[in-house]
Amino acid sequence: TYNIKGVYMKVGDVMTKKVYTLKPEDGLVDAIKMFKRKRITGAPVLEGGRLVGIITEKDILSVMSIPSLPEPVSPPPFDFVEAMLEMKVNEWEIEKELEKIKTGRVKDVMTRDVVVISPDDDVADAVSLMSERRVNRLPVIDDGKLVGIVTRQDLLKALNK
Repeated sequence: TYNIKGVYMKVGDVMTKKVYTLKPEDGLVDAIKMFKRKRITGAPVLEGGRLVGIITEKDILSVMSIPSLPEPVSPPPFDFVEAMLEMKVNEWEIEKELEKIKTGRVKDVMTRDVVVISPDDDVADAVSLMSERRVNRLPVIDDGKLVGIVTRQDLLKALNK
């Protein structure tokens, strides 16, 4: 069990219980709007209450074949995409690229092989799993049901309590 400031912690102690989810048939534009509105960068994908994938802003941006922008991107990536959608800029053949997002579905870009964790697992296991698999979030599954999500942000908050 992971000891944070003298307290042993399980994933269930630090996970976010209110999880925003998408469905495979949801549009990428809807996913972008949800990410912006909820201030998140990824979400589990459920079909019939079952976890079938996960989608991140990186997955969505990978749809577009646009020359890479310098880091850090300012404005944030989705503000950039949204501005292009509204302005219909033709630079870099942007219309064709934006059409991919306008018509794309979550199922087109989501990761299907989702790395998950249990609420009873140690926080140390979550840290190791995120590091090994290079992911920023882990859906938390209990008895086959999504019960939460643990993100790097959740782990950092736990360290600062």
